[in-house]
Amino acid sequence: MHFSEASPLSSSSDAPAGYVRLAAAAYLGRFKGSSRGHTESDLRCYLTWCAERGLDPLAARRADLELYVRWRQELARDRRGSEDYREGYAEARRAFLIGRAVRERRLALGLSQTELATRVGMTQPALSRLEAGGVVPTIPLLERISIALDADLIVQIAPHAA
Repeated sequence: MHFSEASPLSSSSDAPAGYVRLAAAAYLGRFKGSSRGHTESDLRCYLTWCAERGLDPLAARRADLELYVRWRQELARDRRGSEDYREGYAEARRAFLIGRAVRERRLALGLSQTELATRVGMTQPALSRLEAGGVVPTIPLLERISIALDADLIVQIAPHAA
């Protein structure tokens, strides 16, 4: 089956736009924070895909959903090959490794996130995000963290491995 074979929106199954809005709002109401943001983005993508193909999003058949999933997989595969994706992945990996190093040192010293955050002059949620790899910290912040952890901050520039 190809994308063009998806079931079209028929006048008999045409749900008023208000029903789609209500269904989307009810569904999104179950989520909070970043989960809600990601879910809203995914839902918006699905609704846009349906609209572009003239499909009623509330009456989609299994074959329609399989086409949508295949389309998303192809889109993701295309994006993974881009330079932006590689750069983003490298940045996320650095953030993860820094966060893990901070967490391991904090635990080795027996400090809670709250204790370390207070020593560094940041909030506990901000430290939690850093340890989870959710942010790329600045050098001044890393200096404050290394002082609070009684550790040396070592920044290296090394040639790429062959």
